Amino acid sequence: MPERCRPFCGLCDLAFENGQNRVIFRSMAGRYSSTFCFGVFGNVYVVVHGSKSPEDVEWRAYVDDMERKASAVKGVLVYTVGAGPNPGQRKYVADMWSRRGQMLPLALLTPSSFVRGVVTALNWMLPKPIRTFDVHQIDEALGFLHLNDAERSSALAALEDFRERLGLPLRAAG
Repeated sequence: MPERCRPFCGLCDLAFENGQNRVIFRSMAGRYSSTFCFGVFGNVYVVVHGSKSPEDVEWRAYVDDMERKASAVKGVLVYTVGAGPNPGQRKYVADMWSRRGQMLPLALLTPSSFVRGVVTALNWMLPKPIRTFDVHQIDEALGFLHLNDAERSSALAALEDFRERLGLPLRAAG
C-alpha cells in the first residue's frame, strides 16, 4: 500500500510508490489525474479513462474509494476509448468485490472491441458480469443502471466534465 500525504490545502492526494510520487487531484467534481477521473455523482459512481492506463497508485485510490462508497450508490458508469486496468489492477478490483460479497452493476461505454475482450476476461474473475455498451448506447447504459432522470442528468454532466478534463472528445465521432 502506498504512503499518503494529505497537504494542508486538501486539494490533492499525493501518493508515493517506489520512490516516485503521483499527484491525484481532488475537486468538488471528484478526483482526477492526467490519465483517469472518478467520483460519485448522485447515486452513481462515474469513471473515465484517458488514452493511457492508470498507474497502480491511481487505480488503488479509485478502488479503495469505490469500496468505501459502494453502499451509497446504485451502480458504476465507466467510459474509455481503449485504456483500462492491467492484469494486476483487474485482480485488485476483483478482490475488492469478492471481499464486499456483492458487486454493483457496472456499465462500460467504449468504442473499442479490444476493451470488450478485456472485459470478457475480467468477467471470469467477477461475481457479477460487467455489461459493455457502444458509446452511442448511453441511454441503454443508464437504463441498465436503473437511474432516474435526476441521476441520469448528474451522471451525464460528470461524464462530460471528466471527458473534457482528459482531452477526450465530448461526443463520439460518427
